Amino acid sequence: MMNRSRTYFVSPLRRWLLALVLGPIIAFLLILGVSSEPAARPAFLITAALAFLIGLPFHLIVARTRLVFCPTGVQLRQTGYKLAAGWDDIEHLDLTPGREGFVTRAPMAGKGAARLARFRFAGAGGAPLYDDAQQQLLAERRLIPIEAFAWHLRHGAMREDIARFAPHLATEFEPA
Repeated sequence: MMNRSRTYFVSPLRRWLLALVLGPIIAFLLILGVSSEPAARPAFLITAALAFLIGLPFHLIVARTRLVFCPTGVQLRQTGYKLAAGWDDIEHLDLTPGREGFVTRAPMAGKGAARLARFRFAGAGGAPLYDDAQQQLLAERRLIPIEAFAWHLRHGAMREDIARFAPHLATEFEPA
């Protein structure tokens, strides 16, 4: 196991959140569609189908997102981009809750880092996804955000893998 890669997927709650929210709504619409008057059935069934078709691509995007640790480095693979850095190229591991990420010594090359730098101001409902420090690191192409995988830091084997592959980063963990 010493030299084997390990793949981490988005935390379980995040991975299934959309299904947990949309699932009961779709089920309710299907029940109404089956048990309602014949004239109303198509509206309920079509609405259930649309909710499913709208939610499915988002679920698939999250399901495909992964963080890969291997002996040579770390890769974040997400629909639309890929970020990669060697373990020796990683200067720091930010463990701030909700802002976890690997900070590289030098800018990362590639389309993925450039694409993420362009979208560093993205957010939802007026709240940015990244704070000012992270936006600066993204502009410099020096951040691999791993916040979506932080569950594995607290509940999984990610700490052990970081200690195994990059002992210089393991010193940043709080004592157990």
